[in-house]
Amino acid sequence: MAKETITYIISKDNLWVTNRPSKSVPTIKYSTSKSDARKFDGLDDLSIDLTGHRIFKLTHIEIDEEEEIKLE
Repeated sequence: MAKETITYIISKDNLWVTNRPSKSVPTIKYSTSKSDARKFDGLDDLSIDLTGHRIFKLTHIEIDEEEEIKLE
């Protein structure tokens, strides 16, 4: 059985969003390094104006395999 996890990262002009802005702290911070990108678990409740931004969907699939081992 496979377990699937979906997250999203956001970029603008080859910069990657590194924080989750809020009403109290509305500033969006960016990094030039994709490894610094903040992974979002959804896009519904973001307070980011996505105009001019690109969104990348990341799908992680974890598969558990079970196999019986016969002893000789």
